[in-house]
Amino acid sequence: MRRDPIHYAASVRAQSECDVELPVAYFPGWHLRLDGVEQPADNVSSMGRMRLTVGAGAHTIEAVFERTPLRWAADILSIAAMLLTALFAAPIIRAP
Repeated sequence: MRRDPIHYAASVRAQSECDVELPVAYFPGWHLRLDGVEQPADNVSSMGRMRLTVGAGAHTIEAVFERTPLRWAADILSIAAMLLTALFAAPIIRAP
């Protein structure tokens, strides 16, 4: 099992078909793979955690968080605002 803020991986062994609830809260940007095959990540439990159905047998589950286009745009806008703030604040700070 591997777990960090943007990645979760685990192996499961099921005796019959069942739902597996991951200990990861769903947000747009998460991608789920069951045995290397992309699965819908928006199947969410009442607790807000991602879940998926697995068949009988051994399986590998992987969840990876990737940036969405909206997050990229927000990050770029934040950096631009920070740079503009520093640019306009520099003359004020240097004033006697």
